Amino acid sequence: MSCGSYSAGIGSVGVAIQAEQGTFVEPTDFMRVMSIDLNPDGEKIVPDPEIAAGGNDIVEIHQGTYKISGSIDSYVRPEAIGNFFYGALGDYVASGELSGGAYLHNFTPIPSGCLPWLSIKKVVSDSDQVFNYEDCKVNGFTLDINASEPCNVSFEVIGIKDEFGSYQEPTYESGPMLIATSTDVKMNGASVSVKSAQVNFNNNLDDADFRVGSRFLGQITEKRREIDVSMDVVLDTTSELYRKAFYGSDSATEAGFDIYAESVDFDLESPTTIDTSGLPFKISVNITNAVFTAAPIPASGDDLVVIPLELKATKNATENIIEIHIWNSKDTYTT
Repeated sequence: MSCGSYSAGIGSVGVAIQAEQGTFVEPTDFMRVMSIDLNPDGEKIVPDPEIAAGGNDIVEIHQGTYKISGSIDSYVRPEAIGNFFYGALGDYVASGELSGGAYLHNFTPIPSGCLPWLSIKKVVSDSDQVFNYEDCKVNGFTLDINASEPCNVSFEVIGIKDEFGSYQEPTYESGPMLIATSTDVKMNGASVSVKSAQVNFNNNLDDADFRVGSRFLGQITEKRREIDVSMDVVLDTTSELYRKAFYGSDSATEAGFDIYAESVDFDLESPTTIDTSGLPFKISVNITNAVFTAAPIPASGDDLVVIPLELKATKNATENIIEIHIWNSKDTYTT
């Protein structure tokens, strides 16, 4: 018997890596997500007025360009989410089983070339509405870490096509939710006291490559990626954030032309261990060279002094600009 209304809470989201463009892959990894706003962006062409062609009324509308775009917001659990990190960075190496059912997965950015294609299945209100999104790419993600909250992440997705799909019973990941209270933030290898932190990764994909003779994107092309980090850091006079950002050195006494950079690491770890390994479920985000761009010191009344630190990642000659490592019970992310 129908209750006459539909709840998003009984839907599901599945994701799979495609071996090639043009072939939808039925997902076996399903995520528990907070929301999915992934939908068609289809334009309609309304011709300009013509003389003696309808007077004051629109007389015809035509189909225009068509693409898939939107976002998926999720709490951070260290299993199915790896598909999206794989899609965002592009290179993946599995370290294999470490011990007792624990596996390590390593994601690094492609130096050039094409990111992998993803298939995404969106099920709305159990099996009522099922949509298959094919030939998708991850345009970027935002990882948010706030004190006393679950860590969460939002993935921005661009796709070429979709179709009405068939329902399949989801099998959800079993990994635990990762919480800020079990997260360690480090700069140059030393833990820092932060109220909140955010990592913004942007592939700057070209989502306007439409061509004559087709409604659909001809390609989704990779452009220069950008990685920005922001943190609210509790004031510590030994860290010299102000001088590093504005003067270019932790010992300078005035502004010059030097640029200062440090490594920044985020270790999201669960108290829960993986099978019998004794190793925790964990995600580690490592940025090797983050340039200090701003670190003002605001002061107000009797409030705690917190520095809004801004950093931008830059690539050096020998190291990856960013790496993401995941420890979980999943053996591989390849199809």
